[in-house]
Amino acid sequence: MTKRTAAVVFAVNQAAKRPAPPKPSAFYNEDDDDDDDEAAVLIDDPTYALTVSTAAAARRILDPITQAQTLHREGNVLATAGRFAEALSRWTSALAIDLPVAATTTSTTTATTTIGDSALEETTASAWAKNIRGRLRESCAQAHMQRDEWFLAVKQASAATEILPKWAVAWQTLGRAQLGFGEPALAVTSFETAFELDDGMIDVLEEDLPRANEAVRTLAAEGLTHARLEV
Repeated sequence: MTKRTAAVVFAVNQAAKRPAPPKPSAFYNEDDDDDDDEAAVLIDDPTYALTVSTAAAARRILDPITQAQTLHREGNVLATAGRFAEALSRWTSALAIDLPVAATTTSTTTATTTIGDSALEETTASAWAKNIRGRLRESCAQAHMQRDEWFLAVKQASAATEILPKWAVAWQTLGRAQLGFGEPALAVTSFETAFELDDGMIDVLEEDLPRANEAVRTLAAEGLTHARLEV
């Protein structure tokens, strides 16, 4: 079994007795580093639209997938800086783009697209649309956890697992949201699913599952099945 962790999109410091840092998205592509640097420089620039080339500006306006990717990157930059409300605003705007409809009408090329450790055969644009929407939902869940908005975190993480059911990171994020929401038994199931999908996620086995199981035992000793705990 190969021990590894997912690539980092954004990570923030956690206060004591807070749930473990949210698992970053595994879809981070190092080829996008230049775009991330651009987003970091221009994100607060009111003349943003005037600082990019005409071709690039047109692509961002006309191509829905590029729009969503740009908003996702900007949200990542904001989340890294701890500006979670603004990050959520970017990601919500990206989710409002009608990607599935736009994507399926722009390409009919069939390709194998890797999502986490799973390969899906779909139209290329459709696969990218699903990829982006799943990533956005998982990112939103992370931000909500940082804001102690546990119900919203569970809702977004659940949506991510529905969109990308074979993406282990989404299941881990769901488990952490459920644990913070006070549903450790559900969290155990989510963590087990994550590890079944990707046994290289050793932190699920060594950190997340033990914490969730301990919470289950603590609640059981008090005759409870769900409650918020400091874990």
